[in-house]
Amino acid sequence: MATHSITKNQAPTAGPDGVAPASRLRPIHYWSALGAGFVLVQIYVYGSWIFSGDVYRQPTGADPVPTPIKAAAWIVQATCVLGGVALIIYLWRRSRREGKLAWDALVAIAFASVYWQDPIIDFARPVFFYNSYLINVGAWTSHIPGWLSPYAGNLPEPFLMILPMFAFLFVIFGALFCAMARWLRRVRPTISNVGIFLSGVLAFGIFNIAMEAVFLQTRLFAYSGVVNSVSLFPGHIYQFPLYEALIAGVNASVVGMIRLNRDDRGHSAVERGVDEVNVAAKAKTFLRILAVVGLANVMFVVMNIVYIAFTFYVDRMPHYPSYLKNDMCDVQVSAPCPGPGVPVLIDSTPHRTGSR
Repeated sequence: MATHSITKNQAPTAGPDGVAPASRLRPIHYWSALGAGFVLVQIYVYGSWIFSGDVYRQPTGADPVPTPIKAAAWIVQATCVLGGVALIIYLWRRSRREGKLAWDALVAIAFASVYWQDPIIDFARPVFFYNSYLINVGAWTSHIPGWLSPYAGNLPEPFLMILPMFAFLFVIFGALFCAMARWLRRVRPTISNVGIFLSGVLAFGIFNIAMEAVFLQTRLFAYSGVVNSVSLFPGHIYQFPLYEALIAGVNASVVGMIRLNRDDRGHSAVERGVDEVNVAAKAKTFLRILAVVGLANVMFVVMNIVYIAFTFYVDRMPHYPSYLKNDMCDVQVSAPCPGPGVPVLIDSTPHRTGSR
């Protein structure tokens, strides 16, 4: 009688490409694993912050907040919240129409998951301020593993403004980038993907300068520590680092290129191979979400590494009112504001000066 058993040294049957499908790692495997890792990190950071009792509003301090700034704060926060609600409704309806979670919904979820990285620009030195008139409950900075800047917990993280913005801006950027790419291919059919990418970096970099000028002029936030030689209006309260525009242009263009080059199933490069995973449809959707979460978080890790490198070379900051500085440095606390010759303090102990 013939036997059909496979000896322990015999390889599994290979597919048409000569590779055993079950033994091959695909992008969905490692990107979703990265995404899961980042989700665990932010659960730890948020949980540690919440259960530490370190969650409370940062006050505006001694300097009165001018009425135009108060008005701008409420208008911008309301606009961001309404934009977030509109995005949820739009993506829910679109997902129902498509019969699956829309790809732009993956982007919205992924970049909302990046929000925990927003204050990391202040990791080593306080070089970015938010206006504490904005609705806030402080920040989780000192609960991020390895945190250095001792008074960054005084940063009034404005969740009603920034969290929705993280979600809807990258959805909008991706759609606009694809529209730009289609136009470029019509007017210049020979343009390469590199040309499209660089065009996006330029276009979205300029857009970033214009958009952030509104926030800077209304004093809703401030780039307090910049390298003057590569910044606009250095020495003024509304100074703006051009490397922020470059990084924003790159990030928007990365999302745009990923969106533009999806395959015929609508999967991006980080989701490739999900159809070969032997799990239920809902589990595949979950893996796709994690993969895009992994991509978004890696993008912001790279961005923050670049920012932190610049913080070691910033010039002396201008004078800021208490509702922007929030005792993150200077005479009210023991940490001097960053500038030439000012040492970087290595102190991961949580410090807060705001009243409960």
